[in-house]
Amino acid sequence: MPIKPESVHLVWTFEHALLDGRSFSLVIKEVFAIYEALRQGREPELASVRPFRDYIEWLARQEFSKSESYWRLLLQGFTAPTPLVVDSMTSAAASAEATDYGEHFLRLSKPLTTELERLAARHQLTLNTLVQAGWALLLSRYSGEEDVVFGVTRAGRKSTVEGAGSMLGLFINTLPVGRG
Repeated sequence: MPIKPESVHLVWTFEHALLDGRSFSLVIKEVFAIYEALRQGREPELASVRPFRDYIEWLARQEFSKSESYWRLLLQGFTAPTPLVVDSMTSAAASAEATDYGEHFLRLSKPLTTELERLAARHQLTLNTLVQAGWALLLSRYSGEEDVVFGVTRAGRKSTVEGAGSMLGLFINTLPVGRG
């Protein structure tokens, strides 16, 4: 039965621990495909996708001892989180500061954005890598530490199982990145 041409409002929320960004776009694509099929009076036809269970099974077969050895060697010498000035405030000062905060937005101009893109391309980097480098420098400055480590979330679809690009689920992992 076709959907009548009326205004339709879709409000959708999801827990980020269930779906990653890629899954979100896949689900929305399916929702619109179903909507369009129903609007045209057709039965929705969706392609079958590999189940997320296959990824979980693949993950269970991994030898984490090798990964653990690698990360322990790489992070050797780091025994505590990178301290920040705000971490060392007294509780009274922290209490006063907690009510005195604000937000600052900075919109980069088109010429500056273009120059940053050129800088990244010249050094075979992404803009994201430049932002991470800036964050590392900022952490170093505010912590007073020469070496800093912070986590970066990345998707793990390409390096996992065949067909992971069309699977629905959570494929993200947080990896340490540092400046030393």
